[in-house]
Amino acid sequence: MRRLLLVTAVLLAALPVLSQVSVTAPRSERAVSRIRIKTVTGDDDLRRNSVVSAFLITKDGKRIESKGLNCRRDPAGNPVCEGFPNGMRKTLEWDLKAQNVSVLPGEIHRFGLHFKTGRTGPFDSADNWNLRSLEVEYVAGDKTLPLMKNTTAVRFKTDEEWESDEISISAAGTPLGGKLRTAIPTTPPTSKE
Repeated sequence: MRRLLLVTAVLLAALPVLSQVSVTAPRSERAVSRIRIKTVTGDDDLRRNSVVSAFLITKDGKRIESKGLNCRRDPAGNPVCEGFPNGMRKTLEWDLKAQNVSVLPGEIHRFGLHFKTGRTGPFDSADNWNLRSLEVEYVAGDKTLPLMKNTTAVRFKTDEEWESDEISISAAGTPLGGKLRTAIPTTPPTSKE
């Protein structure tokens, strides 16, 4: 009984100190600060002024979207979106931290890309983009880990989205299986191109 009272007294005395101790989450549960998207354009380029953005679907169904990843503002403040020629390898960076987004690796359910055609002149037809391959990594803490990979070509037309099948992140922070599906139109097709 004396020991129990002694242990209780020691714990009560240490409680104010223990309440000031911060606990750091394991590396696999640190928030994703950045997503790195490595693309290879196929035999149909991404036209200048077309927009490529990314999105995440979390396990609770929340959708988190990036801004145009190939876009920036010119000195006058106008949006300028870079095109990608046939065969080009391009790495796009999505800075979730700068966007004030907090998501843990284990909360990621799906990853996707959204393509929206752009025009450089009034008589341009709608753009298409062939994405030959896609490799996606995420940065959490000081680690860069793979999120998903797709080597099946995807053809985007006018205004379409593509998303992966379910992504499961292991405790070590690496993806577990999962296959990918083809492009999912966000608008009904109007004609064959």
